[in-house]
Amino acid sequence: KIGGIWSNAYIDARLQSSWHLYEFSDFPHDPTSAPDRHPAKEQIFHYLEAAVEHFQLNVLLSSEVVAMSETEEGWNLSIKQKGPKGDIVTKEEHFCFVVIGTGIFSTSRKRRLSVPGTDTFKGRVINEYQIKAAGVDFANKTIVILGNGKTSLDMVTAAGAVAKTDSRRRRGGG
Repeated sequence: KIGGIWSNAYIDARLQSSWHLYEFSDFPHDPTSAPDRHPAKEQIFHYLEAAVEHFQLNVLLSSEVVAMSETEEGWNLSIKQKGPKGDIVTKEEHFCFVVIGTGIFSTSRKRRLSVPGTDTFKGRVINEYQIKAAGVDFANKTIVILGNGKTSLDMVTAAGAVAKTDSRRRRGGG
């Protein structure tokens, strides 16, 4: 599924920028169906899927680039992916340009909580990437959210509406 980090986002994830700042210059949002001012992940998916269709992009998913080399005409890539029989195959393809867009929140770099006492804590410790539609239920739970960034504020919004009690903590107090 296209969307990068948005495909692993928690249920109530929203864009922190206004929607008009989150569009391709040559593919604006449809003004007749403009998203919320701060779009939910489903609205972002819809826009990205529409852009892929509009630009007729061939998106390779569930693939791994295992080698790349520059040529005078562009780049040769070795791409590993599942073949038609479920076996792993490697194919060679040529591209004029390569854009590396793994993002700072790539799931290959899942952050681990490093707080003294976590190893002896009897409750459940989770990170935001573990919270999905079918995942964590905060209803009637006592929770604490560590952090003061956009994600922690989203968690307060999502969990605070249903949790028994909630608390938010950040470095340096409060």
